Amino acid sequence: MKTILAPTHLRHALAAALLALASSSAFAQAPVAPATTPAVGTTTTAPGGPGAAEKPKPLSPADKKFIKDSGKSIYFELQLVDLVKTTATVEGTKKFGELVNTEMHKAWDALGVIAKDKGETLPTELTGGDKSSVERLKKTKGDQVDKLFFREFLKEAKSLERDFLSVSKSAAGDPDIKNFAVNYLAIVKGHVTDGEKAEKATQKKP
Repeated sequence: MKTILAPTHLRHALAAALLALASSSAFAQAPVAPATTPAVGTTTTAPGGPGAAEKPKPLSPADKKFIKDSGKSIYFELQLVDLVKTTATVEGTKKFGELVNTEMHKAWDALGVIAKDKGETLPTELTGGDKSSVERLKKTKGDQVDKLFFREFLKEAKSLERDFLSVSKSAAGDPDIKNFAVNYLAIVKGHVTDGEKAEKATQKKP
């Protein structure tokens, strides 16, 4: 059987078409490199994005003073009530001490969280007049324990109430500190009111 060959110009055209088809297929299958590749050690998170650490807003001198002063007062009150829970001669004094102990420990813990978050610290020991008052109360005996306790406690509680009231009404300052003052103001006021009533009960003791 005789093979029929196509004209030369047709064979050349067919070969060129096949070559073009092969080149087009190879290009379609070739992997596409990413437009940009992060360098080693760099991050793709834009400044201020989810990965950026937010610095806490610096506290004002007034807010720092409130943390320091209220922490000092609460710590002092806790030392006082810890003593009278066992040494007071009037049952009402002991019960009042237990109430204050429970409520002010909660305030202490809440203030501690705020202080830590703001880079501040609460006192861990008594100093100055507070230390002298507690030492004097330790040495006191009989019904003088109740009288000395209320004299020292109410003086501190009234000072604390003034501070809490001032911060709770302030339009400026740190919102966390203001909320703390607002939340515990009623408790501090209650300690003054209930403390004055309990003190009068000790004066009526036969």
